[in-house]
Amino acid sequence: MKIAVLAPSPVPFVIGGVENMAWSLCDTINKKTDHIAELVKVVSKESGFWELIDSYQRFDQLDLDHFDLVITMKYPGWMINHDNVLCYTCHCLRGLYDTYNADALPLKPKPGNPYIDRVLKYIRGNPQPASLNRFFSLMELIKVHQDDIPSEYFNFPGPFIRELVHFMDQAALSRPGVKKFCAISETVKARKEYFPPKAEVTAIHLPPPEKNCRCGKFQHIFMVSRLDPPKRIDMLIKAMGLVKSDVKLYIAGTGPQEKQLRQLAAGDERIEFLGFVSDEEVENYYADSLVVPYFPYDEDLGLITLEAMMHKKPVITTEDAGGPTEFVINGETGYCTPFEAGAIAEKIDYLAANPQEARRMGEKACEKVRAITWQRTVEELLKDVPGRGRKNTDRKKLTVVTTYNVYPPKGGGQSRVYNLYKCLADDYDIEIVSLMAGDPDLPSVITPTPGLTEIRVFKTPNHIEMDRKMKQKAGDVAADDIVAMSVEKYTPKYMKSLAESVEKADAVMLEHPYLIHAVRQLAGDKPVFFTAHNVEYLMKKDMYSGSAIKDEIVGKVFEAEKESCEYCTGIFTCSEDDARQMQSLYNIPPERFVVVPNGVSSSDIVFTDIEQRRHNQYLLGLAQTTVGLFIGSWHEPNIEAARIVIELAGDCPEVMFLLMGSQCDYFNGQKKRLPKNVGLLGVVEDSVKQRVLATVDFALNPMKSGSGTNLKMFDYMASGVPIITTDFGARGIDDKGCFIVAEPEQMSGIINSFSLDDCAGKIAESRRYVETVFDWYEISRAVVELVG
Repeated sequence: MKIAVLAPSPVPFVIGGVENMAWSLCDTINKKTDHIAELVKVVSKESGFWELIDSYQRFDQLDLDHFDLVITMKYPGWMINHDNVLCYTCHCLRGLYDTYNADALPLKPKPGNPYIDRVLKYIRGNPQPASLNRFFSLMELIKVHQDDIPSEYFNFPGPFIRELVHFMDQAALSRPGVKKFCAISETVKARKEYFPPKAEVTAIHLPPPEKNCRCGKFQHIFMVSRLDPPKRIDMLIKAMGLVKSDVKLYIAGTGPQEKQLRQLAAGDERIEFLGFVSDEEVENYYADSLVVPYFPYDEDLGLITLEAMMHKKPVITTEDAGGPTEFVINGETGYCTPFEAGAIAEKIDYLAANPQEARRMGEKACEKVRAITWQRTVEELLKDVPGRGRKNTDRKKLTVVTTYNVYPPKGGGQSRVYNLYKCLADDYDIEIVSLMAGDPDLPSVITPTPGLTEIRVFKTPNHIEMDRKMKQKAGDVAADDIVAMSVEKYTPKYMKSLAESVEKADAVMLEHPYLIHAVRQLAGDKPVFFTAHNVEYLMKKDMYSGSAIKDEIVGKVFEAEKESCEYCTGIFTCSEDDARQMQSLYNIPPERFVVVPNGVSSSDIVFTDIEQRRHNQYLLGLAQTTVGLFIGSWHEPNIEAARIVIELAGDCPEVMFLLMGSQCDYFNGQKKRLPKNVGLLGVVEDSVKQRVLATVDFALNPMKSGSGTNLKMFDYMASGVPIITTDFGARGIDDKGCFIVAEPEQMSGIINSFSLDDCAGKIAESRRYVETVFDWYEISRAVVELVG
C-alpha cells in the first residue's frame, strides 16, 4: 500500500513527541514492511480561536486520494476526507477536553446571539454530518459579523471553541472512512470522549525513537523534559529539599518554567540544570542514572518512562501520572507514590542507600518494555486494515502450510512464498501458518500486506533441542525439515493453529512435503495443492551424502514427497525438469503437474542502466575497480557455487568478488583463508541489496546442482546487472541471450576481459523478459486460474 502519515506542523515549529512518532512510523513502514509511506505535514496554528478553526478546515479540505491508507495521530489531522483512515490517537486538544475544567470555565456557551445560536443549533442537530461544508460556511458568516458578536465567544480556551472542536472531532472520527481506532496507551484509550461512542479502540504502546540503550553506573538522578507546568518538575525540586542523601540531580531541557524552577532550586548544590543537551549526552546521563523520576499530570504515555526502562533504570512516578503508571509496578520496576514531596523523597533516599535494589528493579523494568518496538507497533497497527478498494465479500480463503516463517523474506523459499501469496491476496484471503524458532515476544500474528496474514507458531524448547540434536546426527547439516515431520509431537500448538485455519479455508496450499501428514489429518475433502520448491528427495540426498543417518533421513523425505504427489489435487513445480524428475520418481501422470516458476516483484526493483551504474561506482570510489556479486543462502548447491566464485577470485586478482546472503555464515570461520579480493556481505536489508545490485559490474551464477530455478537470477535480471551464468544456473529460463553463458572453467577468462559497455543490449532484454514472463503478479494469475 501507499500510506500517508498525516501530522500537523506546529507554529512555531518544535520537535516533540508527535514529530518523532511520525518520523519513526514512516521510517519503519518503509524499511520493515512491504508498503511505502510518506510523511505529510500541514501547517497548523492554534494560538487563537480563528487560527484553530482555519487549521481544522485546512485538513478537512486536504486531498490525499492518491494514497491507499492515511494514518492520523493528532488533531486536526483526523479531519482528512479519505475512504481508508487509521486513527492512532495521541491525544485531542487537551485544554478543551480532559484538562479544560482545571480553569473552572463554563462548559456551554451562553445563548442569545443569533449568529452563535445558528451554529449551535446546526451542530447539535447534525452531530455526524456527511460533509462539514455547511458548518464552515456558518463559521465564515460568524467571522464576517464578528464585530456584532460579544468578544467572550472567541475566548480561547472557552466554552464556544470547546463545543466547536468537540463537534469537528466527533464528526470527522465518525466518518465511514475511519476503519480502525488505536490509542498510544491504555490511558488514552480510557478517555471515552476522545472517540465516537461505539468505537472499538485498541491500545498499542508507542515506542520511543530507536536507540542503542546501555546501562552504566547507578550514581545520579536524571530528568529530561520540557520545563513547563504540566510536567510538575517543581514537585521534584521540592522533594529534593527533603532528600537526605548526597545524590546529584541533573535536569535537562528548556521551557517556559525554567527561570521559576532555577529560583526554586537555588541554594541546593546537588541540583544542576543542563539546558539543551544532545541525544548522545542524554544517552550518557540515562546510562549512569540511579533512578529516573517522572510524574507529569495524567500524561498520555510518557516516553521518558520507556526510555529510562530501556536503559535498565527504575522510574519513580505518582498515582495520578497516567501513562507512566502502565509500566511502573510499585516495588518491581520502580515506585508509584502519592503526589507528595515526602513520599518521593523517601524513595529517592531508599534507592540511594540501596543501589542493588535500583539495579534489580532496572532489570525488571527492561523486561517490561523490551517488546515495545517500532516494528511490532507497525505490525499491530496495520493488522486487519483493509486495502483500499479490496473486495471483502465472497472472497475464498487459502491456508498455506510452511515449516518456516515467511515475513520478512530473506531466503529464496521465503521470497517465493511471500511474493506469490502477496499477489494472490488480490483474489483470496491468505492465511500462512508457519513454524518458527525465535523470540516468543515477537508478534504471533502479522499482516504484512492487506489480505495476507501470517500466523507464527513458535517451536517449543523441546522442538528446538531436537533440531539441534538432529543437525548433529546429520553431520552438522541443518535438519529442521525432518524434525518438523513430527510437529504434532514436538510443537502440538502448530496442529491447533493449523486446524483452526484449515477449518475456515476453501483450499490448502502445502509448501514442501514435510507436513503432509498434518495436512491429511485436517484437510478432509478440501482440495490440497502441493508446491514443490525443489525435488526434495534428490536435494536431501546430496545434502546428507556424508551423514551416518543419510538413509534414514532420505527415506523419510522420499515417502513424504511421494505421498504429497499422490494425495494432492495438483502439483506445482518450479521448472519442467523438476516435473519430469518427480513423474519418474513417483510414477505420477504428467497432467497432474503444472509449472509455477520462481519470479520477482519487478516493480520493487529499480533498473540501473550502464550510465547510472558508472555514476554509482564513481560516487563509491569504485570507478577503477571491477566488482562481481554472487547471492546465495546456506544451501549446499549455493555453497558449491560459492566455492567456484572463490576459486575464480584466485584467477582474477584485479577483480573484487562479493558474496551476499546466509551462505556467508558458512565461510565466516574461514575468512583468513579467503582471497583478499573476496568480501562477505552476509544477510542484508533489502535496501542495501538493491544498492549493491545498482553498483556492481556483473553478477555470477555458477550453479552446478540443485533443482527448481534460481530466484537470484530474477533479481539480477530486474536490476540491470549483467549476468555470467552456467547453463544449469539458467535452467527454466528460455531466453539465454540475456546472459553470458559459460562453464566455471571458462569464467575467469570472461571476467578478466569483461566490459560493462558491451552489455547494454543484454541488460535491457533481461529486464523486459523478466517483467513479461517472471513477474510474481503475472505468475500469480496462472495460479488463480488453476486453483479456481
